[in-house]
Formats: sequence, structure tokens, C-alpha cells
Amino acid sequence: DFEVATPVWNFAPLFPGDDTVVFMDFGGGVYRLGLHNGTLLWHVPDAECHGCFSDGGASLGPNEAVYTCSNTGAGGGNEGEQGVVRGFKLHDGALLWEQVLPQPCNSYPAIGHVQGYSGLAVVVLPGSFMGKLNLHGSVMALDAESGELLWLYQNEPWHGPMAKGDTEGALERLAAGMQPICLPAHWSAATISADGVVFGARSDGRLYAV
Repeated sequence: DFEVATPVWNFAPLFPGDDTVVFMDFGGGVYRLGLHNGTLLWHVPDAECHGCFSDGGASLGPNEAVYTCSNTGAGGGNEGEQGVVRGFKLHDGALLWEQVLPQPCNSYPAIGHVQGYSGLAVVVLPGSFMGKLNLHGSVMALDAESGELLWLYQNEPWHGPMAKGDTEGALERLAAGMQPICLPAHWSAATISADGVVFGARSDGRLYAV
């Protein structure tokens, strides 16, 4: 058994193929363990997290790096707060870079090649949880080696406070004994197509291709 320093939320373990496992806790801390014995190889907590929460997580790149998207400080992923994306060396957990995001991060990074850039990119979809009338979200691509911003697409605010489809039919679902709402995060995880287009599904009910 291995006891984490901070609880995990959507536990999504990553397997580099070398008998180890990598994952992120909901405070942005990253772990690498021995797959067969649970031995801690390294753990990098978010030293700036003071009660923060994210249901984002970590992704592996093809460049021996781990990338995370989370919230920091006392941020709980809500409107008006900021998130952070970080790159770490897979070997020892050394921090490669970090970038503060204009909105919270409650999803997973995607790593690949985007249109108009020959290098490797990290794509994140910052956006706040539901609960307010003007919810901001964006699509961002960063250089995987340096964290430099490549481009940013700022979405129009979604005039919540709930996700599309949650208020419609909620009373009927409740009367039928069903869960009345889904309450999703602002975004799905990002996906990068073979020709470099970034896709993301948003809580406004639309699928975006950037």
C-alpha cells in the first residue's frame, strides 16, 4: 500500500512502460511509484497549494516528460481564479517549467503537434467550474520544452450558471428518480488530431476545433 500526501480525485494512472506508474493528486502533486511494489521513486508537491483543488491531471509526453494541469494557492477551480500547467522530467521529477493560466485548470493536458508549429506542443483547456453567470474558458498551446505560449484562443463567456442540458429536463429527471444534473467540468480533456487540429468539448454544448 502507498499513502498519498493529498487525496486523488479522478485517478488516471500513467504507465511509461518501465514498470513504474505516474499520477497526480487533486492538489497538483505528482508521484512516480514502482508498479509492482509501490516504492516511491519521487514525489513533487505543489508548494503553493494551500487547500487547492482540481479534477485535472497528468499526461505523459513522448519526450520523457510529464505534464500536469491543476489549480494552486487556495484555488478550487472557480470563476476568477487561475490555474497552472507544469512540465516535469520523468526520470527524477525535476521541474522543467510552469505557466500560470488565465483561468482555472480542471482537465488534462494533451501533447502532440499542432498546426503551424514544428515542435512538440502541450495543449490545455483552462476554464472554471459551473456556478456563476459568466464563465470564462480558453484553448492554449505551449511549447513542450520551454512552456512558451504558442497561441491562445479565448472563448466567449458561457452564461451559465449550469452546463448546457443540465437545467433542461432537470425537474423531469428528478421526478423520475434519476440524477437531475451532470455538473461537468468546464471542458473535456483536449484531443489533438493527426493533422494538428485541437478538439475540445465545452459545457456550452459545443465541440470546438482550433
